[in-house]
Amino acid sequence: MKSNHFRLKTVIKAWKTYFAKYKSKARLAAYMRNTLYRKKMNRLFENWRNVTQTEFKVRMTRERSTFRNQLESQVLVQWSTKVDALLLYVAELEDKIKQEQDAKD
Repeated sequence: MKSNHFRLKTVIKAWKTYFAKYKSKARLAAYMRNTLYRKKMNRLFENWRNVTQTEFKVRMTRERSTFRNQLESQVLVQWSTKVDALLLYVAELEDKIKQEQDAKD
């Protein structure tokens, strides 16, 4: 009975050692797989970011001038309508002044 117990303990100890080593290898393999995958994805996204960043810079320089021109034209249109309105008002005032002067004469 003692020898059976000793053999059983030895076998259990060997199985524990085997499974510990097996689990350790599996953990290491999973870690390596995950690390390699993460590095691959990081390289992919960094390259993608660099490409989109350069495209964005090119698009910004192209659209900057069009935006500026549109904004200036809007502001100029706004002020030109105000100036036109003021010119009409001045012309009306001049007509009134002429009419008053003609009425006095």
